[in-house]
Amino acid sequence: MDATIRWGTTQSQPILMIPGPTELPFPVVQAMSQPATIQYDLNFDVKILEPVTLALRDIFQTSRAEVIVMPGSGRTALEAAAISVIEPGDRVLVVVAGVFGSLMREIMTRAGAEVTEHTVEWGRPLDLARLEKDVGSGTAPSSCSTPCRRSPGSTCAPTTGASTST
Repeated sequence: MDATIRWGTTQSQPILMIPGPTELPFPVVQAMSQPATIQYDLNFDVKILEPVTLALRDIFQTSRAEVIVMPGSGRTALEAAAISVIEPGDRVLVVVAGVFGSLMREIMTRAGAEVTEHTVEWGRPLDLARLEKDVGSGTAPSSCSTPCRRSPGSTCAPTTGASTST
């Protein structure tokens, strides 16, 4: 089996190109059927992490400086971002509107921040007036929220009271 994907060549059969779900090229399906590569495995370091790190040095034109690639979950990214910015004792406003907001609150608490929580009931729209009041109160100069994309078909009620659907 040839593992090379030739994106520039014509496919042997038509591919449906509509707004999702879409068909995948056969080489992609084949690649997805392989066992997952674990980020803690030596194979990951040798075959993925090292080549990516070296390529990023070229991309960022920093051959002498270190490029740090941190393999991990979304939690790893949230924690790295938070720890890079927040110092113990910093006041932080955390928007908790779901699982990742709760996770951010936990991360900020462990980082030693003084956390003010702005809770939003799951499935409810964000009350911008209340958030503006919390931000304007001066209790937390830093704020954290975890942006996410709505699922297709979900509804959202903006402050005008209208309902939209995507």
